[in-house]
Amino acid sequence: MASPAGSLCSVCGRQLQVGDSFCSNCGARRGQLSSEMYPRPSPTAAAAPSQTQVSQHHSNTMSSPELKGYTAVPTEATSRSCTLREDTAVSSDVTSYAASSRALEATGTDEEPRTARLIGESNPELQLASAKFIGDLVSSKEMIPIESDSVYGAALVIPQIARSLDFPRELVLMSMTSVFYLAVAIILHAWLLTYIDKDEKVFAKFGGQMYLCDFGANLQQCTEDPQFPGCTGPGGTRMTAPRLYDVSTWITRVFVRDSLKGMFPNMTLDEINANADPGEYGIESYWCRVICTFIFILHLVPEAKLCIEMAQLLWHIPTQNGSWVEVKEESGEFLDHLRIKVAGMSRIWKIVNFIFVLLPKSLLLFYTAKAGVFFLMETAGIDAIIVNSVALGFLLGLDELITECLLPDSTVLVLQKCEGYVPGKEHQTKKGRSSAYAELADEDTIDVFYEQQKIFGVLGWTLLIRDFLLRYTKYFWIVIVAFLGFMYAYYLTVCQIEEGRWVSKPLHVPKSLMFSSLNAFLPFLFPLPVEEEPSWTMPES
Repeated sequence: MASPAGSLCSVCGRQLQVGDSFCSNCGARRGQLSSEMYPRPSPTAAAAPSQTQVSQHHSNTMSSPELKGYTAVPTEATSRSCTLREDTAVSSDVTSYAASSRALEATGTDEEPRTARLIGESNPELQLASAKFIGDLVSSKEMIPIESDSVYGAALVIPQIARSLDFPRELVLMSMTSVFYLAVAIILHAWLLTYIDKDEKVFAKFGGQMYLCDFGANLQQCTEDPQFPGCTGPGGTRMTAPRLYDVSTWITRVFVRDSLKGMFPNMTLDEINANADPGEYGIESYWCRVICTFIFILHLVPEAKLCIEMAQLLWHIPTQNGSWVEVKEESGEFLDHLRIKVAGMSRIWKIVNFIFVLLPKSLLLFYTAKAGVFFLMETAGIDAIIVNSVALGFLLGLDELITECLLPDSTVLVLQKCEGYVPGKEHQTKKGRSSAYAELADEDTIDVFYEQQKIFGVLGWTLLIRDFLLRYTKYFWIVIVAFLGFMYAYYLTVCQIEEGRWVSKPLHVPKSLMFSSLNAFLPFLFPLPVEEEPSWTMPES
């Protein structure tokens, strides 16, 4: 593309005339770099190329795609120079203008360098801003944050800050408070899960409630087609929409029918059922239950992310005690003159935090998912299951509630001041992000952006699809796997297959009301004692 009149040579800075393809002074190709973007010295003052111009020419030369076996690697921002990297080995001493010229001559190509083509676009400022924006997004994804609004984060961070400052009295008190409220949150969460489990496994069984499984899943087909198979309900009769009731209403109607049988022994069962039909117990909408269970699993994703981030933090930080507090150059009040950041901790500290912070948090998340899915699968009404799918989420916010209501404000302030950790980055900015990307020159930033973000050929699209599936939608697939896993665990535990559908296993009444946390969290080691004879079995069709 012809350069406008009055443009300057990108190497020596001489004035070029309209129609000139090459500089008559140095032989450089016209249009390698826009003079409007990067102004050059006047022709009278540019008899020889300056060091900046030499470095710029070298940078453009090394970014040429025709240099087979070499890749441009940007170095310091002030030099705008490049070194040559041959495959995996980096040559550190090829930075002169003569070397770059010889490499350009060896290629025998007159193609414009990639950097020149990019900066020569109609809006180079937008291109540079886009490159820095993408780079900042990538850097933010690398950072592992601290859970600043939870007692779990407080129990992890505050003792390390106290250790870094040689355990002053105030920080020791803050550490003790954080650990105390962590224990309170764990105990309350475990108790609530125990009571949810007790209601389903003890009180519901004393009330004569069998497991819901898939009773009523084919209600529409059973109502419209009298010959449709698998329509027998827990009462032994055919399920239809006009005869479907929730468990409380159904049990009451069965009690009335049985009472009439005792009061009128001369009447046949058909006569009593004709006047006092108890109906059947089943689910109102199978797919509503499935959707609400999936939504409940979605509520668990933020908590699962926090567990993963805490595990990554304990894994990546150095396994030696480091200072979590540094002094800033500027002074200020309270914490303004200090920088609080994640640093290393010894192996003993890592083990303690894993056992008392990460492990309880992960186990409570798992049992919350298990108890919540079980609870929702046992809910028959549409309105009840929608409300319960949202209400169960309050268990996951219990630690944040304790932090907001009970944890001292000074502890919360320290947590908010603590910066995250970037794995593999020794030098971090004040926000916890790597500053290496920001040190590149503008043209090098655009070139790196071009190399990393542009899609080239089949391989580029393959990598794009891979990143879409494994990076940007990975939590969706995790939710799908967790949803299917907990659903399958429910059916496998309390249901059995008859007539091609899942029906309840025989109902055994517990021997007592005693139900501890051991029965809830370790049922395989501490099973619930039940009667040997079942109080209910699935009637034959």
